[in-house]
Amino acid sequence: RTPATLGIPFTQVYLPGLELPQFRLPGYTEPERGDVVVFNYPASLDVERGTIPATVPIERRGPYIKRLVALPGDSVAVLDKVLHGNGAPGPLAETMMQRWRVTSTGTDRPNARQLDEMSVMFLPGTDREVGGVRQYDVFASPPEVEALLALDNVESVEAIVLDESYADPTYAANPDHVAPRVVPAAGMTVDLTEATLAVYGEAITRHEGRRLERAPGGGFQIDGQAAASYTFEQDYYMAMGDFRDNSIDSRYWGFVPHSHLVGKAVFTFLSFKGEFPFVRPLRFFRAIP
Repeated sequence: RTPATLGIPFTQVYLPGLELPQFRLPGYTEPERGDVVVFNYPASLDVERGTIPATVPIERRGPYIKRLVALPGDSVAVLDKVLHGNGAPGPLAETMMQRWRVTSTGTDRPNARQLDEMSVMFLPGTDREVGGVRQYDVFASPPEVEALLALDNVESVEAIVLDESYADPTYAANPDHVAPRVVPAAGMTVDLTEATLAVYGEAITRHEGRRLERAPGGGFQIDGQAAASYTFEQDYYMAMGDFRDNSIDSRYWGFVPHSHLVGKAVFTFLSFKGEFPFVRPLRFFRAIP
């Protein structure tokens, strides 16, 4: 995708008011379910940056990298933490992590070194005794859960599922319970109701550039004209992070428009972390599964 603004790449520094013709360069593949893609953050609200006006050029919005879990026209839902695509549940892949509650056989648990050797992330502050047994929370992938279950002092490992009444304070969303919906595709028409407005409203106004309002006598108006339905002009996607319980993604803020896609992520060039020694050399130049 060629630049539409003149400024310093990958920053918020650009010359306002100057808009260049933009073209999307030919790709070697179309977006597919399971692809890890880079895109510009699409929502109007960001937990770190606050409100992002629609006037900010797409390419000057923060870059995100997530995995596509649903394509245009797919039906998708998250039910009790499990992703469902087109009606079928999708198991957590071996490279994906989520939060689990571990129950010991007694009052012992693996020490920090043992957990680290298994690549299991212990969550400080979750260690407690309940009914004479030890419980603690971890972040782990399915293979790491199997390794935990193989230990003599581990009785069970269960996924932690948020209560349906929970709502994130920033996005008013529940990542473990996302109601079924169809991902918009170019040419797809939806009836305008209060229910569809909650799901598709921001896509229609922010990404399609329409003025969607409630009509004075009931119903809806688009660009000042009475409307009972809306037909989408571009494709959309659903994207989620592989670190399921540490990812702000489509479960919170909705769809990724095709106009925001930058490209497919193929390998990790560099990898950093927030503590010394600040880099993860073993992840350099690794292919992304």
